[in-house]
Amino acid sequence: MTTSGLILIRKKQIIIVFSILFLISVVKVFLFPVYKAESIIMIDLKQRPTAIDSDRWDASQMVSLVRIHSDLIQSQPVLKTVVEKLKLYEDLAKDKNNISDSLKEKLSRSAIDLLAKKYLTVISPAFTNLIQIKVKYKNPEKAAEIANTLVDSYIKWSVDFLHRETKTLIEYLNKEIEVAKQNLQISEEALEKFRNEYKVISLPEEVRAKIQLIPEEIKTHLKLIQVIDVKLLELEVELSRINELYTDESPQVVFMKERIAALKELLDSEHNKSIFGESYFTNLKDIPEKEMLFDRLQRRVKINEDLYLLLLKEHENLKLLDAKKTTENIKIVSSAITPLKPSGRVTGLVFGAIVSFFFSLVLAFILELRKVR
Repeated sequence: MTTSGLILIRKKQIIIVFSILFLISVVKVFLFPVYKAESIIMIDLKQRPTAIDSDRWDASQMVSLVRIHSDLIQSQPVLKTVVEKLKLYEDLAKDKNNISDSLKEKLSRSAIDLLAKKYLTVISPAFTNLIQIKVKYKNPEKAAEIANTLVDSYIKWSVDFLHRETKTLIEYLNKEIEVAKQNLQISEEALEKFRNEYKVISLPEEVRAKIQLIPEEIKTHLKLIQVIDVKLLELEVELSRINELYTDESPQVVFMKERIAALKELLDSEHNKSIFGESYFTNLKDIPEKEMLFDRLQRRVKINEDLYLLLLKEHENLKLLDAKKTTENIKIVSSAITPLKPSGRVTGLVFGAIVSFFFSLVLAFILELRKVR
């Protein structure tokens, strides 16, 4: 039997079933309206806890890290903060004035689950660093409050972690500064001892012309190693933040571990490279040993001094960052406003009509099939 023939035979029944089901969907749409509020934030991935521009993020890395922020926004600790601040568990209680601690805990878990699975949608437009936080709720004021409170709670959580991260970096730099200071002092003492012993104050002009105090390839190589070291520390601290919320098997943790492993491999390869080219040794082969040693001592002092000053600068930058009490890599593009009218009414009615018609046809088909048997 064709569909058109079935409709003609069971026309009255289809109309009745369709009318009942569609009426139910109309009642649900108009008596239980849903309001939608939206907030947008921007993740600035190039701003890190230190001032060193360690590397640049390509498109795939940006997408992955924005996705990590999107997942963190929906994490249980952040949602729990929102539920407790707005007392969303009261919306699930029969008597708001009589909620025991055990009931409150149970209702809070239910509210967190509903918020994560039903009311909240977090998306990021393709290849952007924007994150849209959309909240659908039965109360228009609450919808806007949930969206804004969620953003504020996540920013506060990020700020708190940023300060913990900064303190970790400060402790690390304190140790490195002490080591660099000792190395600088040792190299300065060795240079001074050499000057006093050999009565050498400076290199002759003809020797200085062949020897650059810090050849450019050496300077670039040492700076690259320092940059990789700092970036490696930043990623390890970032991994510790992600580990607070995810297991070792989660894609976020796996992605960050892969980045760290790749960086360690790069660091090992740079350490194994010779920073002195063949042309450099050719230029120095006819220079007396005493002048060569004097140049090495001067070069060592310069390198240690540059490293010491760099670490001091980064230390000051971190202290300033810790004092600012704000997070610089999360910015609110637009806050949620209270919606004036329910959302999705037309969509709900269209969807209700389609579903009602489909079920009325299925029911008619089943009944006709049983009649034939």
